[in-house]
Amino acid sequence: MAPRELAVVTGYCVYEKKKNREIKNPKQIKLKNGRPAIKGTCASCGKAIFRIGKLK
Repeated sequence: MAPRELAVVTGYCVYEKKKNREIKNPKQIKLKNGRPAIKGTCASCGKAIFRIGKLK
């Protein structure tokens, strides 16, 4: 069996005001209203980054 490739998770960095920044150490979380979200750190600046949606 071939090892599974992990998809690169991207999001919007509010600190840099740039789209499609890679999210390092993505973690699946759930919001208060039950929606799934992804939380991690920006690969280029190291600040917190957040994205609504499931981790694939």
